[in-house]
Amino acid sequence: MKSNSEHKIYDCIIIGGGQAGMSVGYFFRRTKLEYLILDEQDTVGGAWLKTLDSLKLF
Repeated sequence: MKSNSEHKIYDCIIIGGGQAGMSVGYFFRRTKLEYLILDEQDTVGGAWLKTLDSLKLF
């Protein structure tokens, strides 16, 4: 178990690493805000991963 000194505080937590979540992360990266993107998938892409085999992010 972590002690209180090991916890990180974020300004924003983005739920979902799909198209919208990655877009928000892109713009947060331009700021000094600390943010975290959470997603249930192992890789980014959200619904794209389940619908379009040929679609690649970058």
